[in-house]
Amino acid sequence: MNFIETFSGDQLEAGRWSFDLAERFNGAFGGTNGGVLAAIAVHTARRESSGRRPTSVDARFIRSCPPGVATVEISALNVGRTLSVYSVDVVGSNGKLCTRAGVTVVAAIQLAGDVSEENLNDQPHYDDAEAKAWLHPRGFKVPLIDSFKPRSCHQGRLTTTRVLLPWEESNTAQEAACVASDISVGPPVGRAVKGRAGIPNPDLTLRFTPAPEIVSQVEARCELVDLNVGQATTRIDTWCGKNLLAVGVSTTTCIPQ
Repeated sequence: MNFIETFSGDQLEAGRWSFDLAERFNGAFGGTNGGVLAAIAVHTARRESSGRRPTSVDARFIRSCPPGVATVEISALNVGRTLSVYSVDVVGSNGKLCTRAGVTVVAAIQLAGDVSEENLNDQPHYDDAEAKAWLHPRGFKVPLIDSFKPRSCHQGRLTTTRVLLPWEESNTAQEAACVASDISVGPPVGRAVKGRAGIPNPDLTLRFTPAPEIVSQVEARCELVDLNVGQATTRIDTWCGKNLLAVGVSTTTCIPQ
Protein backbone atom coordinates (compact mmCIF):
# COMPACT_ATOMS: atom_id res chain seq x y z
CA MET A 1 0.00 0.00 0.00
CA ASN A 2 1.30 3.48 -0.83
CA PHE A 3 0.69 6.82 0.86
CA ILE A 4 -2.29 7.86 -1.28
CA GLU A 5 -3.98 4.47 -0.83
CA THR A 6 -3.42 4.58 2.94
CA PHE A 7 -5.46 7.77 3.24
CA SER A 8 -7.80 7.11 0.28
CA GLY A 9 -6.49 10.13 -1.59
CA ASP A 10 -7.56 11.26 -5.04
CA GLN A 11 -6.57 14.21 -7.21
CA LEU A 12 -9.76 16.00 -8.26
CA GLU A 13 -7.98 18.54 -10.48
CA ALA A 14 -4.76 20.53 -10.48
CA GLY A 15 -4.35 22.03 -7.01
CA ARG A 16 -7.28 20.15 -5.49
CA TRP A 17 -7.31 16.76 -3.77
CA SER A 18 -9.65 14.72 -1.59
CA PHE A 19 -8.73 12.35 1.24
CA ASP A 20 -11.16 10.05 3.01
CA LEU A 21 -9.76 10.26 6.53
CA ALA A 22 -10.86 7.18 8.44
CA GLU A 23 -11.47 7.33 12.17
CA ARG A 24 -8.49 5.02 12.73
CA PHE A 25 -6.21 8.04 12.15
CA ASN A 26 -7.83 10.06 14.94
CA GLY A 27 -5.76 11.28 17.87
CA ALA A 28 -6.80 11.69 21.47
CA PHE A 29 -8.94 14.79 20.92
CA GLY A 30 -11.54 13.53 18.47
CA GLY A 31 -10.06 14.50 15.10
CA THR A 32 -7.47 13.36 12.58
CA ASN A 33 -3.95 13.33 14.03
CA GLY A 34 -2.08 16.55 13.22
CA GLY A 35 0.93 14.66 11.96
CA VAL A 36 -1.27 12.94 9.37
CA LEU A 37 -2.61 16.32 8.22
CA ALA A 38 0.93 17.71 7.98
CA ALA A 39 2.01 14.62 6.03
CA ILE A 40 -0.88 15.09 3.59
CA ALA A 41 0.15 18.71 3.06
CA VAL A 42 3.74 17.62 2.37
CA HIS A 43 2.66 14.84 0.04
CA THR A 44 0.33 16.99 -2.07
CA ALA A 45 3.06 19.62 -2.41
CA ARG A 46 5.46 16.89 -3.51
CA ARG A 47 3.00 15.65 -6.12
CA GLU A 48 2.02 19.12 -7.38
CA SER A 49 5.69 20.07 -7.76
CA SER A 50 6.46 17.00 -9.91
CA GLY A 51 8.48 15.21 -7.27
CA ARG A 52 10.66 17.99 -5.88
CA ARG A 53 11.98 17.12 -2.41
CA PRO A 54 10.23 18.68 0.61
CA THR A 55 12.56 20.73 2.80
CA SER A 56 10.14 22.14 5.37
CA VAL A 57 6.58 22.23 6.67
CA ASP A 58 4.93 24.74 8.99
CA ALA A 59 1.52 23.36 9.95
CA ARG A 60 -1.09 25.22 11.97
CA PHE A 61 -3.89 23.02 13.31
CA ILE A 62 -6.73 25.52 13.34
CA ARG A 63 -9.52 23.23 14.48
CA SER A 64 -10.23 19.53 14.80
CA CYS A 65 -10.56 17.67 11.47
CA PRO A 66 -13.47 15.18 11.72
CA PRO A 67 -13.39 11.77 10.05
CA GLY A 68 -14.74 11.74 6.52
CA VAL A 69 -13.80 13.21 3.16
CA ALA A 70 -11.49 16.22 3.53
CA THR A 71 -10.61 18.52 0.65
CA VAL A 72 -7.03 19.72 0.19
CA GLU A 73 -6.50 22.93 -1.75
CA ILE A 74 -2.92 23.77 -2.68
CA SER A 75 -1.59 26.88 -4.36
CA ALA A 76 1.93 27.88 -5.40
CA LEU A 77 3.12 31.06 -3.71
CA ASN A 78 6.31 30.99 -5.73
CA VAL A 79 7.86 28.51 -8.17
CA GLY A 80 11.59 29.13 -8.42
CA ARG A 81 14.46 27.45 -10.17
CA THR A 82 15.69 25.99 -6.86
CA LEU A 83 12.92 26.46 -4.28
CA SER A 84 9.15 26.49 -4.58
CA VAL A 85 6.75 27.47 -1.79
CA TYR A 86 3.17 26.19 -1.47
CA SER A 87 0.22 27.08 0.71
CA VAL A 88 -1.92 24.08 1.61
CA ASP A 89 -5.39 24.20 3.18
CA VAL A 90 -7.13 21.12 4.56
CA VAL A 91 -10.91 21.58 4.72
CA GLY A 92 -12.75 18.98 6.77
CA SER A 93 -15.87 17.04 5.88
CA ASN A 94 -17.81 19.71 7.79
CA GLY A 95 -16.69 22.37 5.30
CA LYS A 96 -14.46 24.16 7.83
CA LEU A 97 -10.76 24.98 7.44
CA CYS A 98 -8.90 22.60 9.74
CA THR A 99 -5.21 22.98 8.88
CA ARG A 100 -3.17 25.55 6.98
CA ALA A 101 0.39 24.59 6.10
CA GLY A 102 3.30 26.18 4.30
CA VAL A 103 5.49 23.66 2.46
CA THR A 104 8.81 24.37 0.73
CA VAL A 105 10.26 21.99 -1.87
CA VAL A 106 13.65 21.98 -3.58
CA ALA A 107 14.91 20.93 -6.99
CA ALA A 108 17.79 18.74 -5.82
CA ILE A 109 19.49 18.95 -9.22
CA GLN A 110 20.16 22.65 -8.56
CA LEU A 111 22.10 21.95 -5.34
CA ALA A 112 25.84 21.42 -4.93
CA GLY A 113 25.62 17.66 -4.54
CA ASP A 114 29.28 17.26 -3.56
CA VAL A 115 28.78 19.32 -0.37
CA SER A 116 28.04 16.84 2.44
CA GLU A 117 28.73 16.26 6.10
CA GLU A 118 28.04 13.38 8.44
CA ASN A 119 25.10 13.82 10.81
CA LEU A 120 26.27 15.93 13.73
CA ASN A 121 23.47 14.85 16.07
CA ASP A 122 23.54 11.90 18.41
CA GLN A 123 21.38 8.94 17.50
CA PRO A 124 18.11 8.65 19.40
CA HIS A 125 17.98 6.67 22.62
CA TYR A 126 15.61 3.83 21.76
CA ASP A 127 15.81 0.38 23.31
CA ASP A 128 13.21 -2.30 22.55
CA ALA A 129 13.81 -3.79 25.99
CA GLU A 130 12.97 -0.48 27.67
CA ALA A 131 10.23 0.76 25.33
CA LYS A 132 6.61 0.32 26.34
CA ALA A 133 3.71 0.02 23.94
CA TRP A 134 1.12 2.77 24.22
CA LEU A 135 -2.10 1.68 25.91
CA HIS A 136 -5.53 3.16 25.45
CA PRO A 137 -6.51 5.30 28.47
CA ARG A 138 -8.99 3.64 30.79
CA GLY A 139 -12.47 4.01 29.32
CA PHE A 140 -11.19 5.91 26.26
CA LYS A 141 -9.93 4.82 22.85
CA VAL A 142 -7.22 6.65 20.88
CA PRO A 143 -7.49 5.22 17.33
CA LEU A 144 -3.98 6.18 16.17
CA ILE A 145 -2.52 3.79 18.76
CA ASP A 146 -3.81 0.83 16.75
CA SER A 147 -2.90 2.45 13.41
CA PHE A 148 0.73 3.42 14.17
CA LYS A 149 1.55 1.12 17.14
CA PRO A 150 3.72 3.66 19.02
CA ARG A 151 6.21 2.50 21.64
CA SER A 152 8.14 4.90 23.89
CA CYS A 153 11.07 4.92 26.28
CA HIS A 154 12.04 7.78 28.58
CA GLN A 155 15.22 9.46 29.74
CA GLY A 156 14.64 12.53 31.92
CA ARG A 157 12.76 15.17 29.92
CA LEU A 158 13.46 13.23 26.74
CA THR A 159 11.11 10.62 25.26
CA THR A 160 11.82 8.56 22.15
CA THR A 161 8.79 7.15 20.37
CA ARG A 162 8.87 4.58 17.56
CA VAL A 163 5.98 4.31 15.10
CA LEU A 164 5.27 1.75 12.39
CA LEU A 165 4.08 3.11 9.05
CA PRO A 166 0.86 1.77 7.49
CA TRP A 167 2.15 2.41 3.96
CA GLU A 168 5.05 1.00 1.95
CA GLU A 169 6.34 3.52 -0.55
CA SER A 170 9.77 4.91 -1.35
CA ASN A 171 10.58 8.61 -1.08
CA THR A 172 8.05 9.35 1.67
CA ALA A 173 10.46 9.79 4.60
CA GLN A 174 9.31 13.39 5.09
CA GLU A 175 5.68 12.31 5.37
CA ALA A 176 6.74 9.64 7.87
CA ALA A 177 8.64 12.25 9.88
CA CYS A 178 5.47 14.38 10.13
CA VAL A 179 3.48 11.53 11.66
CA ALA A 180 6.21 10.35 14.05
CA SER A 181 7.15 13.87 15.16
CA ASP A 182 3.60 14.88 16.01
CA ILE A 183 2.86 11.65 17.87
CA SER A 184 6.07 12.06 19.89
CA VAL A 185 5.01 15.38 21.43
CA GLY A 186 2.48 13.89 23.85
CA PRO A 187 4.59 11.62 26.10
CA PRO A 188 7.13 14.09 27.56
CA VAL A 189 4.46 16.73 28.17
CA GLY A 190 2.05 14.15 29.56
CA ARG A 191 4.66 12.89 32.02
CA ALA A 192 5.18 16.44 33.31
CA VAL A 193 1.48 17.32 33.47
CA LYS A 194 0.55 14.01 35.14
CA GLY A 195 -3.11 14.05 34.16
CA ARG A 196 -3.82 17.54 35.44
CA ALA A 197 -4.72 18.90 31.97
CA GLY A 198 -5.48 17.97 28.40
CA ILE A 199 -2.45 18.47 26.13
CA PRO A 200 -3.28 19.20 22.45
CA ASN A 201 -0.49 20.63 20.30
CA PRO A 202 -1.86 23.24 17.84
CA ASP A 203 1.21 23.42 15.61
CA LEU A 204 4.16 21.52 14.20
CA THR A 205 7.23 22.97 12.48
CA LEU A 206 9.77 20.66 10.80
CA ARG A 207 12.88 21.03 8.67
CA PHE A 208 13.66 17.93 6.62
CA THR A 209 16.97 16.39 5.61
CA PRO A 210 17.74 14.54 2.35
CA ALA A 211 16.47 11.22 3.67
CA PRO A 212 16.86 7.57 2.66
CA GLU A 213 14.44 6.34 0.00
CA ILE A 214 12.91 3.58 2.11
CA VAL A 215 11.67 3.89 5.70
CA SER A 216 9.38 1.51 7.56
CA GLN A 217 9.76 2.44 11.21
CA VAL A 218 10.72 5.84 12.52
CA GLU A 219 11.91 7.07 15.94
CA ALA A 220 11.10 10.60 17.06
CA ARG A 221 13.02 12.01 20.02
CA CYS A 222 11.06 14.75 21.78
CA GLU A 223 12.41 16.89 24.61
CA LEU A 224 10.30 19.08 26.87
CA VAL A 225 12.32 22.30 26.99
CA ASP A 226 9.85 24.53 28.85
CA LEU A 227 6.55 24.27 30.75
CA ASN A 228 5.20 27.48 32.18
CA VAL A 229 1.75 29.02 32.86
CA GLY A 230 -0.05 26.31 30.91
CA GLN A 231 2.13 26.26 27.79
CA ALA A 232 4.76 23.67 26.91
CA THR A 233 7.49 23.93 24.29
CA THR A 234 9.09 20.82 22.83
CA ARG A 235 12.06 20.16 20.57
CA ILE A 236 11.99 17.17 18.20
CA ASP A 237 14.42 15.24 16.04
CA THR A 238 13.25 12.26 14.02
CA TRP A 239 15.31 9.35 12.76
CA CYS A 240 15.28 6.17 10.71
CA GLY A 241 18.13 4.11 12.12
CA LYS A 242 21.28 6.24 11.83
CA ASN A 243 19.66 8.64 9.35
CA LEU A 244 18.33 11.93 10.65
CA LEU A 245 15.02 12.73 8.90
CA ALA A 246 13.87 16.01 10.45
CA VAL A 247 14.30 18.50 13.27
CA GLY A 248 11.52 20.65 14.63
CA VAL A 249 9.53 22.26 17.42
CA SER A 250 5.97 22.20 18.67
CA THR A 251 3.80 24.06 21.18
CA THR A 252 1.40 22.33 23.58
CA THR A 253 -1.52 24.10 25.25
CA CYS A 254 -2.40 22.63 28.63
CA ILE A 255 -6.21 22.75 28.89
CA PRO A 256 -7.88 22.38 32.33
CA GLN A 257 -9.74 19.09 32.69
